[in-house]
Amino acid sequence: MAEGLARDLLPANCRAESAGINAHGLNGHAVDAMREIGIDISSQESSEITQ
Repeated sequence: MAEGLARDLLPANCRAESAGINAHGLNGHAVDAMREIGIDISSQESSEITQ
């Protein structure tokens, strides 16, 4: 959700990505909640943080 908000609110020259220790798929509730405020995150993917 934070990535979707950042992409919507920040200038185009800023890059926002979602990442964590484990990559998980999108949460359907998050997709629905963001759709309610007009932001489509359905094509976003999470990535794993690597060293």
